[in-house]
Amino acid sequence: MKRVIAVMLIGITSMLSAQVGINTPNPLANLEVRRSSLATIPDGIIPPRVSADSLQMKENLYGPAHNGALIYVTQPVTRSSHKMQNVTSEGYYVYDAKYTHADRSQGVWKKMFSDTHAFAWSYSGQPNYSARKLRTSGADVEFLRFVASDSTIGADYIVDDQYIVRESGLYAIDYSLRFEVDEVVYITKRPSIIILKTTNNHEIQNLLASKSFDGINFGSGKGGFAITPSAGIHHIYHLNEGDRLEFGFVGNGKSIASMGDVNSEISIFKIR
Repeated sequence: MKRVIAVMLIGITSMLSAQVGINTPNPLANLEVRRSSLATIPDGIIPPRVSADSLQMKENLYGPAHNGALIYVTQPVTRSSHKMQNVTSEGYYVYDAKYTHADRSQGVWKKMFSDTHAFAWSYSGQPNYSARKLRTSGADVEFLRFVASDSTIGADYIVDDQYIVRESGLYAIDYSLRFEVDEVVYITKRPSIIILKTTNNHEIQNLLASKSFDGINFGSGKGGFAITPSAGIHHIYHLNEGDRLEFGFVGNGKSIASMGDVNSEISIFKIR
């Protein structure tokens, strides 16, 4: 009975002062939590921990009054919806009640403290490529082999010359290749650069993106095309954890070594 009375008194005192303190009798805000003086108690605040599927079962309960709600998702959602569209990995999420979807409905969970998984690499000279055929089309591709340099960022994301996606989400990817040539290059078919995505333990290959070198068609008498010396891919892609990316050159009869020195730049940045 004494404990019940004490709890009631604490609750009444808290309502009167509109401030609650944990490990402090004088809170400086509505709620202040200070570290414990006991060596046996770990410090920190743990919000509700719930799987995304469990959270989705209550998604209709979240409205304007719940703007800013914080949770920790332990497992990503298996069947997405408007409010759960960003819940693709474990982590902290905050509810944005004002976010408006295309169908004018509102509300979405947004991830906090997401690792950007940034990778950046540049090279000038004669790059090192490994040649092989695509399983999907049989095209001959020279895939870039990464050489470490002082300007490389996030080299730990590269395994066997492939970028390994560590977390599902949206990624901004830039890949450019420029030849250092002093004269017009004539070619029967324009070359291109490609980004190859491999999923499911190397079982499935997809051409994530490709970009042909621009060129002017001069007809067969002059060799087909006079190409410009550069091509670039700049776009945002949805990638899943475990996806592997490779960056290549499709010469269509022209090897990259025959084109002289090149400048190549690649950057990958997780944006959500």
